[in-house]
Order: sequence, then C-alpha cells, then structure tokens
Amino acid sequence: MTHPNIRRIASFSALLALSLAWGCTGKTPEPVIVNKESGATILLTADTDPTKNPSPRECQLSKGNRPDVDHVRWNNQSGQDVTITFKEWPFLEKQEPIVIKAGAYSAYFTLDKSLPAGAYTYEGFPPFPSGGPGEPAIVDGP
Repeated sequence: MTHPNIRRIASFSALLALSLAWGCTGKTPEPVIVNKESGATILLTADTDPTKNPSPRECQLSKGNRPDVDHVRWNNQSGQDVTITFKEWPFLEKQEPIVIKAGAYSAYFTLDKSLPAGAYTYEGFPPFPSGGPGEPAIVDGP
C-alpha cells in the first residue's frame, strides 16, 4: 500500500513538470501571417444599362505607384461560363484563356510592369453584351 503523501507528492511533481513544459517557457508565440492576394475585381454581368455600370469591363491598374492595385480578377455574375482572351497579354502569369465558371471568381492576375503603358483589350466568349463605352480593357498607368 502506498502512503497518501507519496501520491500527493507524485501528483504535484507531475503537474509542476507539465506546467513548466506547457506555459512557462517565457516565449510569446509568433503570430501567423497570411498574405492574401488583393486587387481590382471586374464584375461580369448580363446587364446592358450603361447608367448602372458605365465602363463595365475596364480596369485601371498601377505599375508601382499603387502596389496594391497591380492585380485584377473577374467575378462572373453573367449566369453562364465565360472565357476571356486578350489580344496582347499584359500579365506575368502564363498566357492562356481565362475561363470563369458562372457565379465564380477568376484567379488574380498581376500586371507585367515591363510592358509599355496602354490599354490591353480583351474579348469574352460568349460575347459580352454592349453597355459601356469602348472595348473591355486592362489599362496600365503609374
């Protein structure tokens, strides 16, 4: 039979060891930093009313003065899958048609800062309804 004081001492020793190992290290845990990509979002809809969205598929991106505005993605609310193709590719990512499922967002695309300034036009398939002035474009600037 074990003496009751020995059991108490053993329990206390175990608790002391656990508390030292668990929380008494003196170090504050490092916060976990999650870098979320952000940028402009172009809304694709079937709406043709220019008063609601006067330039519905154009976006002004920055080549460095505004580093948070060098990415773009598309939000497809047109009710059908859309494929976007560029006449000249303005992004760092691999050139390929951008396929966006109905109700989904595309991935973000990053403006290639080494390209000349200008408007990089694109087309949608099925074709976008007319509604705003000019062609859909990614326009780069300072």
